[in-house]
Amino acid sequence: MYQFKVLDQSGNNYPIEQRKYWKMKEEIDSYTGNFSVFQKVCKLDKTSLTRDYFIQSGLLPKTDTLQARRTDRNKALNHPIKLLLDFIADQFQTDRIEYDYPDEAGLENETFPEGAKQTVLVNKYERNPEARAKCIEIHGTRC
Repeated sequence: MYQFKVLDQSGNNYPIEQRKYWKMKEEIDSYTGNFSVFQKVCKLDKTSLTRDYFIQSGLLPKTDTLQARRTDRNKALNHPIKLLLDFIADQFQTDRIEYDYPDEAGLENETFPEGAKQTVLVNKYERNPEARAKCIEIHGTRC
């Protein structure tokens, strides 16, 4: 399970870069609500954060699919949604997996003794587009 932080909420201005992942673009265009931009804070792999565990613990009814937005705003302290969200928040306070990939990990951390980070320099050249066009004009596209 991941914990996210809301960075921004905007009107119907879905980031252009994200549009390429949608198969039916008209769905985005017809949506009139707001979009939120999230940042991943951390990841946890715990059995206590599974739907089955929530059901067994009485935090979630069996019929709930966890597919809807939840809020504990203006809820009593013993409201089921408040109890569920508080439980999830408590789980994130104890154990955290800060990184998904070893190359993102804090290498200076003593709990990650996997060697040292190396920086590799690579030369990159961009050809002058005018020179390229002239070369193709003179020599063609086959060398």
